[in-house]
Amino acid sequence: TAEGGVRVSSLPDVLVRFARCCDPIPGERIAGFLTRGRGVTVHAATCSRVLEADPLRRVDCVWDTENQAPRPVKIEVGCVDERGQLAGISRAIAGAGINIRKAESRAIEDGKAINTFEVMVQNIEELGRLIRRLSRLKGVISVERIRV
Repeated sequence: TAEGGVRVSSLPDVLVRFARCCDPIPGERIAGFLTRGRGVTVHAATCSRVLEADPLRRVDCVWDTENQAPRPVKIEVGCVDERGQLAGISRAIAGAGINIRKAESRAIEDGKAINTFEVMVQNIEELGRLIRRLSRLKGVISVERIRV
C-alpha cells in the first residue's frame, strides 16, 4: 500500500504520485503508469492522457479503502453576483465537513460570478454530495468538477 491509499499490485514498495491533469479521487476507476525515475503515476481511467500513454508501461492499481487520505479536487460554481453569495457557498462547503484549500471569485457579464474552489474530499461519493448540496443553494446556476 502506498501513501495516499493506492495499491500497486505488481510493484511492492513503489513511489506513487497522483497526476495533476485529472486529480483522481477514491471511488473513481484509476490507471497507473510506470514513469522513468518517478515511480508510478496514478490517473483517473477516463483521463485523456491515459489513452495517449504507452500501454506497456501500464500497471494495475486500486484504491486501498482502509488507508484513504483526503484528495484535492477543483470545482467551479456559477452563481448570481450578489452580496453574500460567496459567503453562503463557503458556509455550505464547511457545513458538509469539507475543507477549502483555495478559493477564487470573479464577476462576469450579466450579473453573474464564477467561483473556483479547491476542496479536500474523501471520495467520489462525498464530492457528489457536495455538488448536489451546492446546486440546491439559492442563486447557484451551475456546479461542476474541473479537470485540467
